[in-house]
Amino acid sequence: MSLESLRGDFSDIMGRGISPAGSPSAPSHGITGTVMKAWIVTENWNADGDRHQLFCGTFEVDNSRMKLRPPATVEIKAVSVPVASTARVERKNDVWENRTRKEIAGDVASRNNLGFLWDCDSEFNVDRIDQRNETDLEFLDRLAKDSGLCMKVTADRVVMYEERKYEEHAPVAIYSWGDNRVIDGEIEQSSAGLAQSAVVSYSDPDTGNQFQGEFTPPGAPKVGATMQLNERPAELPTASGTGNLVDDFSDIKGSPAATQKATAKLREANRNEWTCNVTVLGNVGIVSGATVDLIFNSAGDGRFLVDTATHDLSASGYTTRFTGHRALGY
Repeated sequence: MSLESLRGDFSDIMGRGISPAGSPSAPSHGITGTVMKAWIVTENWNADGDRHQLFCGTFEVDNSRMKLRPPATVEIKAVSVPVASTARVERKNDVWENRTRKEIAGDVASRNNLGFLWDCDSEFNVDRIDQRNETDLEFLDRLAKDSGLCMKVTADRVVMYEERKYEEHAPVAIYSWGDNRVIDGEIEQSSAGLAQSAVVSYSDPDTGNQFQGEFTPPGAPKVGATMQLNERPAELPTASGTGNLVDDFSDIKGSPAATQKATAKLREANRNEWTCNVTVLGNVGIVSGATVDLIFNSAGDGRFLVDTATHDLSASGYTTRFTGHRALGY
């Protein structure tokens, strides 16, 4: 059986079973469309008496294959139950003014009869944001990315969270050089698309004020250009007097929304400087959104946030393969 986790949710499942009676026993109408739930349970795996389980979610069988010679086996493939609404397909136009990101996302989730979870520490108002010929999920994804957030959707709810916050979580596992639990793996560094800082400039058409600011993250890459962005912050800062207003993003008195946008763009550019691809002895704690410490006496050592995780169970054993990026620290 193989299960793949992407951004915290398992997207598909593949499995093979043998009929207990030694012959096919599927219902006459087949099993496509059957809804199933899946868990991975380990007992005495790391130590005598321990028991751990991972609930993988609810899936719908979309493909099955039956072997015609003994041993009678049935292979199935199932996908995560889709959102039962028009959120993925219907394109809409809408506008929100003077609302928080949490309120906007909550409104969109509610009109699709979905629950909503806000897992963020920071918040600010959005002066104005338009939904232009986008599905609700496309709009929510853009709202999240523009302010440095991540979004995931399950069968019954929308979740928005700060990836930076998840990067700070304690690791679910620590792997080091010579660890016999590590089956294979690598850490890779890439300089493609890196940025050392971001400069955001915006001219407010209503007031004529010129907003400009620069943000340089701690531990910026050694290589990379300065990002020049001509984009409107979600919320414009106000100041007394007339003339141009300079918004210093490194100053806590500056616009929180502008700081979020600059930081979000830099995270997007730099998150894949250090990445990993590792296969280990099965670990039910490794899912996307969890952190793992990799200590191999290399320049790439550090804490990695798991982006995808695949759990494979077969006659040869149980393994977990995960990919991730090193925590940025901002």
